[in-house]
Amino acid sequence: MSTSALAEPQPSAPANTESLQVIKRNGTLVGFNPSKISVAVTKAFLAVEGDQAAGSAHINDAVHRVTEQVAHAIGRRLKAGGKVHIEDIQDQVELALMRAEEQRVARAYVLYREEHARERALHAPVEAHPHLTVKKVSGETAPLDLGLMKLQVEQAAAGLEGIDGDTLVEDALTNLYDGIAEADVLSALVMTARSRIEREPDYSAVTARLLLEQLRLETVSALELSTEVPLAEIYPQA
Repeated sequence: MSTSALAEPQPSAPANTESLQVIKRNGTLVGFNPSKISVAVTKAFLAVEGDQAAGSAHINDAVHRVTEQVAHAIGRRLKAGGKVHIEDIQDQVELALMRAEEQRVARAYVLYREEHARERALHAPVEAHPHLTVKKVSGETAPLDLGLMKLQVEQAAAGLEGIDGDTLVEDALTNLYDGIAEADVLSALVMTARSRIEREPDYSAVTARLLLEQLRLETVSALELSTEVPLAEIYPQA
């Protein structure tokens, strides 16, 4: 899909979001920019309706409504100058699309997120565990990827203080066994993070983010979405 075909509406953020900061996956902070939400949602709509629908009043109005709903939802939840994780924003986008009964577009957005997550995983350093293996959904066996575990923890802990990602991974490893289902590795990280909440409240946010990642992956699997198939092939143009 050509990004040049995308309309890029510039919604005005409500006053209580203008000073908000977004925590990126690498932990850095950037200003809240609603136009980025608009671009991502537009891509999801065009994945369903085709590039020929770019610039249509229907899509522009829908994108504007979703963007405003997400901005207001975040603004209500946070005080001026607050911080919100990028994954939390994307979760709000999915919720807004579902509430608008745009199920096909929400499905496209889920796949959009999964494609980007897969790209990040492909660029993450592969660090094979020397002994443990995992069983993939396909039935294949592969070495446990420590690099992926560390990346998932790093992203879940972005912007939070008092989080020891290294020991979190180490403790989670003690709950794994050779040949464990690949999906259960993330479950071990969730359980380990949850067990630390009493010692450090910020682990509640880490737990929530890991759970959201788990739910996202389960959704992709349940919908039988292949992350290797382009959006345009799943939603052919009319």
